[in-house]
Amino acid sequence: MNKIVCDFLQYNRLIQAEEVELEEIDLAVLVKEEVSKYEELFKLNQKSVKVDLCVNAIANVNPEMIALVINNFFSNAVKHSDVGGEIEVKLERTADNKSFKFSVYNSSSKIEDDLQGDVWDALYKVDKSRTERGTSGGMGLAIASRILELHKFSYGCKNVKNGVEFWFFIEIDK
Repeated sequence: MNKIVCDFLQYNRLIQAEEVELEEIDLAVLVKEEVSKYEELFKLNQKSVKVDLCVNAIANVNPEMIALVINNFFSNAVKHSDVGGEIEVKLERTADNKSFKFSVYNSSSKIEDDLQGDVWDALYKVDKSRTERGTSGGMGLAIASRILELHKFSYGCKNVKNGVEFWFFIEIDK
């Protein structure tokens, strides 16, 4: 219950925010740091993890907020992937060289196409077959979406072969 209250408070603060403080960082370094925090959880849950990061992924972001989004994507991938499933983390430069795409894939059942927008809503939970023992408070993706909106980043999720991919684009300031 305490986590749900804390999540609501955090979400309320984000809803009221109009801008964020940005800092130039290497996104690949940030992603590596966040992956290392999850290594034990990945192993404990018997997840096969593949990480593919481009180099020199310099962009202006709020590192603490983007780390929170990344952590939410990782947490959801662990919760919703199949037993012994696969998780793939990618950070790649787009073909037009104007942005980076960060994505997390997990092997799992699909999210119905008409529900893919709903997963970003506060308190929304996918059906019980995708939720592990009801441990989710339903606020993580709502918080992540607000952070991405404050950064003016596009984001989404889509069904891909044998699973689901959550992603966002980070614009490169020229």
